[in-house]
This record gives sequence, structure tokens and C-alpha cells, in this order.
Amino acid sequence: MAAPAPGSPPTPAPDGWQSAIDAAKPAVVSLQVTAVRSFADDTPGAHEGTGFVVDAERGLVLTNRHVCTCGPARATATFVGHPSMEELPVEVVYVDPGHDFALLRFDPRRLRSTPRAEIPLDPAGCRVGEEIRVVGNDSMEKLQILAGTIARVDRNVPELDGDYQDENTFYILAGSGSRGGSSGSPVISQLGRAVALNAAAKCNTCRRTMHALFLPLHRVLRALELVQAGAPAPRGTLCAAFLYASFPECVRLGVPEAFVQSAVLGGGGAPPQGGTFSQGCPPGGMLKVQRCVPGSAAAAALKPGDVLLELGGRPCADFVLLEQVLDEAVGKLVRVAVCRGGERLELELTVQDFHAIIPHAFLEMGLGVFHEVPYQTANTTYL
Repeated sequence: MAAPAPGSPPTPAPDGWQSAIDAAKPAVVSLQVTAVRSFADDTPGAHEGTGFVVDAERGLVLTNRHVCTCGPARATATFVGHPSMEELPVEVVYVDPGHDFALLRFDPRRLRSTPRAEIPLDPAGCRVGEEIRVVGNDSMEKLQILAGTIARVDRNVPELDGDYQDENTFYILAGSGSRGGSSGSPVISQLGRAVALNAAAKCNTCRRTMHALFLPLHRVLRALELVQAGAPAPRGTLCAAFLYASFPECVRLGVPEAFVQSAVLGGGGAPPQGGTFSQGCPPGGMLKVQRCVPGSAAAAALKPGDVLLELGGRPCADFVLLEQVLDEAVGKLVRVAVCRGGERLELELTVQDFHAIIPHAFLEMGLGVFHEVPYQTANTTYL
């Protein structure tokens, strides 16, 4: 058989999914978490979820934010992919202030029989039509494997119960039918790489359907690389949440069709490398303002329904580019161009430090826990 041409994409192993699953199983863990205090959008109690090792040498585990919680908690990881079922304590290393992911750490030297394994992250590998497997602890059953196919990579964030709502990211839609306990599971491709993180599920009781919702890994990979380097992971925000709106809706909101054809579809702004629309999937819409945190500078400058035209001088129709620009401009001014009722507005907004505007400490008095108003709670007061 001839060798593949240089630069050609890797091909799946001849034995199909078996080798990919065998390689991933030792890296999957079951997380048992006890939140000891009510903090931010978390409530005290015990629950379980899934995680997977992304750095075997440093002992880093990726899971959901809502699994490990953002407040004081005790957590253990059980390596369910090996007959020994070893259990080790884990500690939180990084919790994203906005997106539903977190990084935990365990001591890899304490593993006795479980082989050291990790699942590499491949954000660019998530494509429409891609066959995937969700390897996790579905319905609290250890190491379940669910099959599915990526149907969409540009779904808006799901609406969840409670204060916490993700924002400013696409979610990935598939029909794997995952349920409780599989939160934090790796969504792996046939190459054995994680292309997404299982985050939520949407159930239609009347039609008896279940859809899995996955978090893309673009910002997860960035955070992981910074944690591995021992560097802080800056996160910027305008205190504004955007939604992805179709081109016809944007035109109805006043965006000139010429701008859509030339700047967005015509490639006026090259998509970021590895972004949502850099894999042969052209954009089908633009970003519009959904809400702003009351009292913020964005609330005074932006209005719900404003369509984002440019950010930092570049056409912006991708959440990957949006966050790339904001994360690199914390504490600085950024140029924002929006369309409001057919009129182009040029603004300059200060990018705030996302980590600085979320609570990090609390005061316990009697049976009450007091802390600063969380970002997500401040958003719900607007709704």
C-alpha cells in the first residue's frame, strides 16, 4: 500500500472503532463530587459525572463546570476503564468563568495498575456527518458507549434550568441520546481523539426524542495549553451575550445584503485557524446581541437586536473569533461595529477581565452564605 501524501489527514485504523475505544477507556474516569456549600449557581449535595485524562504526565482531567462545581467541594476520580477501578482524589485546577468546562488534577504517581493514558483534543475534527462515540458513565452505569453522528456545529447554547447559562459559543448537536452521568464524557472520533465535550441533553417528552449537546473544544484546548505551561488563562468579556442569527433574519434587522455577500460570505475576514467555519462549513448567519449585564458599559452602548458586523476591524460571524479577540484584549479597548436598524455604528468598548467579575470567596453567617452577585445571576435579573 502506498504511503499517504505529506500533509494528508490521518486515516482510521483498519479495525474501525475497536482500537479507538480500547485506547480511550483507560483515560475515562467516574467523578464523585460533594459540594459542601451553596456557592454562586451551585447548591450543596453529592452527585456524579464523567471526566477524561487529557494529560497523563501532569494528571489533568477535563470535565464539565457543572460536574465539579465552582464552589468548595470534595471530589474523587475512579478509573473505570481498568478492572482494578482505582480511586484517587482530585482537585480543581481551572474553572472557566463562562463556559461549561473545568480542569482537575490527580497525582499520576499514585496509579498502581491502571495504565497511563490520555485522549488528545482535536477541535478541528468536529465536522457535520462525522461518526462519533460518547464514552462515559451514562445513567450512572460505568463506562457506557453511545453512538451518534454530528448533525450541527452551529447550534445556539441550550436554555437550562437555574441561573447558569452558557453564552458566546456554539454547541454541537447529535442524536446520541445521552442522559445524566455522562456529563463530561469525551466525544471521540474514529481516530481516537476528543472532538467535543458532552455537556447537556435536550428531551422532547411529547415526541420521545433525546438530543445530545456538546461543547466545542477551541477554548478548552487554549486553557489546557496555558495550564500545562503554568501560565494564567486570561478571559475577556464585554458583558454582552450574543446569539447566532440566520442571514435572512440579519437582513430583516437592517444588515445590507452587500455586506453579507462581500465581507462574510466573500471571505473579507479570514476565519481563525481551527474555527467553526474553517473546515468547509460556510457560515449561515451572523452574531446579534441577545442581552447585556445591567449597569455595564455594554448595556449603555449595545441594544438587544444589534447585529455584530466587525470586531477589532475584522468581519466577525464566528464565536471562536469573538472570544479569540476578547481573550487577547483584557483591559484594553476594542473596536466594535454593529448594525442597528440599518445604521452602522462604530463603538469602542473596554474588555473586562471575566475572572475578576465572578465571586471567588464567601462569608458564612449562621445558616447563610453571602458572596458577590455571580455573573450568571446578574444576567437572569435582566431576563
